Amino acid sequence: MSRQPLRALLLLLLCVPWSGVFAAEVKHLTFGLFPNLSPRTLVSIYQPMRNFIEAELGRPVELVTASNFNIFTRRMLAKEYDLVVAAPHLARLAQTDAGYELLDHYEQPLQACVVVSVKSSAKNLKDLSGKRVAVPDKVAIVTWLGLAMLTQAGLRVDQDYRMLEAKSHNNAALNVVNGQAEAAVIGSVPLSQLTKEVRDQLRVIGRSAPIPSQYFAVSDRLSSQERKQIEQALFKFANTADGRKFLSQFAMLGISKAKPNELVEMDVYAKQVRQLLSEPVAP
Repeated sequence: MSRQPLRALLLLLLCVPWSGVFAAEVKHLTFGLFPNLSPRTLVSIYQPMRNFIEAELGRPVELVTASNFNIFTRRMLAKEYDLVVAAPHLARLAQTDAGYELLDHYEQPLQACVVVSVKSSAKNLKDLSGKRVAVPDKVAIVTWLGLAMLTQAGLRVDQDYRMLEAKSHNNAALNVVNGQAEAAVIGSVPLSQLTKEVRDQLRVIGRSAPIPSQYFAVSDRLSSQERKQIEQALFKFANTADGRKFLSQFAMLGISKAKPNELVEMDVYAKQVRQLLSEPVAP
């Protein structure tokens, strides 16, 4: 092939977009993932959803999370995320304090579970007196529910048991598996998302009353059309083979449309988060 036709072919390849590659001017969508599990686990879990939303919107979707709940919440309130999936109290905070719109939520209710090793002799919460109890994070609603259960059982933190902050749900569970704590508080959904190997080493000795599950919310920076497209993409995904596998594998049951005021009951917890966020961030 002569140089002239070869140069023309190279120019053609440079000018025509490749399949699966987005034009540089297309702004990516930032999908913030509530850090209830490790970043690697979260990205692995949400990859099928990300791929589907990306294909439906025709724009790149970036999965992002944070090292802890505090940083995630601060970034969410600063509107660094276009789309978020978050615990109900944080979704409510995003709605009231940062203008996010509630789109959908998982149908499976959320509970706080207190777990111990299958080898543990503990049969109820009172048996945790004098023990170490790992919790996900101070900002996690599951932590508050779990501590309330221990209080109801007559146990006082720092007096009857020692609380260890593990930064995520799976870290809290692993503290029990690795012998760093005798018990852990973990959400029912994250518990179902642990590997079978880890779950088989744990036993539940207490459950809280159910509360609403995790919510999807979109930033008010997005246009109404963009918000509608994302909502439609989430519902479509739930009805695909990959979506049904995703929901079944992690016991989410399904995805339902959210109502604007259905998280008002979370205001008391959102207020507590505001108070925690007013404290200095640990280095």
